[in-house]
Amino acid sequence: MKIDLAGRTALIIGGTRGTGWEIAKWLHQAGASVIIHGRSREAVTAAATCLGARTHGVAADLATPEGISTLIEGVARVSARIDILVNNDGIPASQPLDIVPR
Repeated sequence: MKIDLAGRTALIIGGTRGTGWEIAKWLHQAGASVIIHGRSREAVTAAATCLGARTHGVAADLATPEGISTLIEGVARVSARIDILVNNDGIPASQPLDIVPR
């Protein structure tokens, strides 16, 4: 089954590598305009260039209020709306997460 996302805009948070990058590629192939977020300007630029037309990148550190504002402003510059949001950002754990009380 082919999904047609032409005319839709997708924002992929954490879209420069791994699962986010694969989702960005899939959405682009389905016809969506894609906005790729990442912390590194170089990684965002490389990812957007790789996908080509209908792709934009926004570099921002979402761990800070300023970074969130940067993301919002960057997205607003390229699109009036977001139809698809992929919240794929995460922080790698430096040690095991112990969620079971002892």
